[in-house]
Amino acid sequence: MQPVLQPLVRTNPDNGTRALYFHPVKTENIVGMSAAESQALLNDLLEHSVRDEFTYRHQWRKGDVALWDNYGTLHYGVTADLGDAVRRLYRVAAWSKNVQPSLDRAAAVRELIASGT
Repeated sequence: MQPVLQPLVRTNPDNGTRALYFHPVKTENIVGMSAAESQALLNDLLEHSVRDEFTYRHQWRKGDVALWDNYGTLHYGVTADLGDAVRRLYRVAAWSKNVQPSLDRAAAVRELIASGT
C-alpha cells in the first residue's frame, strides 16, 4: 500500500477550529523529520492529549445520548462500564455545505477495504 500524506493539523471547514490528526500506530513519520523524531513528537502529542484535564468519561444511564465533533475528538468506546447492558450505537453525520458524505455505501466499504482500515 502506498503511503498517503495527511496533514498533522486539520481545520474544521465549518467553524475554523484546528485539531491534531494522526493515528498513533499507523502514522509513520512527519514530513521533514526522521522516523525517530516523528515518533517522539507523536508520542509526546498523544501523551499530552490524553491527560486527565482533557479527558471526559461518561457514566452511562438509561436514555443517555453522546455527541461529539469528529473533527476534533479522540474517542473510543469502553464497554467494561456497561455490565450486562447492551451497547447500541447509531451513527449520525450532520450535513455540511463544506463536507459532503458519501451516500454510496458500497463505494464507502470498498474505500475502507482498499485503505486497509
